[in-house]
Amino acid sequence: MNLPRASQILIRALGAAFAIGLASCAAAQPAPGREPSFTADQLRIDLTAWQDWLRSTHPDLAHSADTAELDRQVEALGNSLTGQYSPLEAWMALSRLNPVYADAHTGLAIPSFPDADFPPVEIRDGHAWIGAAIAPESGLRPGERVVTVDGIDIDAMIANVLPHIRGETDSLRERILQLRFAEYLAFWSGRTRFNQIELQGIAGNRFSHSYTPQTDRPGEDGAAFSVEFRNHSAILSVRTFDLARFETFNTFLTDAFARIAARDSERLIIDIRENGGGARELSDRLLAYLTEDRYTPTSAITARIAPENIARIPGAELGQVVHLPFPQWVEPPAGLEHRFSGEIIVLIGPDTYSQGIVFANIVQDFQIGRIAGLPTEGAANQTGQVQRFTLPQTGFEARSPLYIFWRASGEASSSPVQPDILLPHAGEEQLTALLNMPGED
Repeated sequence: MNLPRASQILIRALGAAFAIGLASCAAAQPAPGREPSFTADQLRIDLTAWQDWLRSTHPDLAHSADTAELDRQVEALGNSLTGQYSPLEAWMALSRLNPVYADAHTGLAIPSFPDADFPPVEIRDGHAWIGAAIAPESGLRPGERVVTVDGIDIDAMIANVLPHIRGETDSLRERILQLRFAEYLAFWSGRTRFNQIELQGIAGNRFSHSYTPQTDRPGEDGAAFSVEFRNHSAILSVRTFDLARFETFNTFLTDAFARIAARDSERLIIDIRENGGGARELSDRLLAYLTEDRYTPTSAITARIAPENIARIPGAELGQVVHLPFPQWVEPPAGLEHRFSGEIIVLIGPDTYSQGIVFANIVQDFQIGRIAGLPTEGAANQTGQVQRFTLPQTGFEARSPLYIFWRASGEASSSPVQPDILLPHAGEEQLTALLNMPGED
């Protein structure tokens, strides 16, 4: 087949399809009741169907998974199944494989509970804490630990569920649980509405709070983006590239870069340590303020030929895996007002993922700025265009990418993004270190 020609067809057809963020890494179809409803034989049928579909869909499981260990785990799981299973028990049994795939885009999703509702939390160290995003008018305060919800032991739920969530590392699995906490709690408890929350205060005292959805909610969208100034530096915090916030983001950037120009800021620190991904439309808009030179997020793709993409690659055959050149050149708009021309540093961390990783790759590969912080826990070469498959017996939804997108530098590995400036610690300590660092010559 003519690979360059096929590559051009893919470029036109795929566009920005590879950006799948952590925020999309949990929901599937509504769950049935909690009563025992599946036999061990039914789960074995689903296990076989899942693995057959996955191996005919994923471009290269070895990119993230130890395939020998995966084979061993699949066999052990099939042999261990016995008796009857409720939907929760069935998912807990099958999802033992999720961490083995070591990719948030691959594995078994929990059912969706669109009516589930709970205040924003942060998951760390095996506990759930009221998150910083809580609305100011709430009676809850950031940093209070959630002990029980209607008598449900939250530490026990986290300890049981966390090893079954998709993702490369425990930190990323905590991030997914944090983003979909209400749905995981609904699946675990069998209910979607919650009343009494027992908390441990910052001083160590325990107390009960009656959950009120009208006030115990996240604050305004503005918390997703912010800019502040310290000495001669501007700090731009971008916590998401969520496509639903494009207009808000565009307005924010227009205002932020006008303020940065008015302050004559010499250094711009872009903090994406909490950015779990989203859409390239947002990251491209940000990049337009950082460079006037063209760039591409990718150099090549590895693709599994499936019914979903075979028409895009002339001469391809179903089941074939191909490796194609795949540049996606972007030309920043000429003459953009307030484009930044000073020193640029992008601050990353373990929770930087998906389109956040792609953004960091571009900045590093095209020397737009330097990368600082700690390595990501997701691979620099990301998977994408996630496919979905409904298991025939349980109705659970399996997921698999069709593509591996290779960064513009051409580095072919499953390694994370490595900072140019390695900063230990976290939070304010990292920002302080950057602010005190001498400028570039």
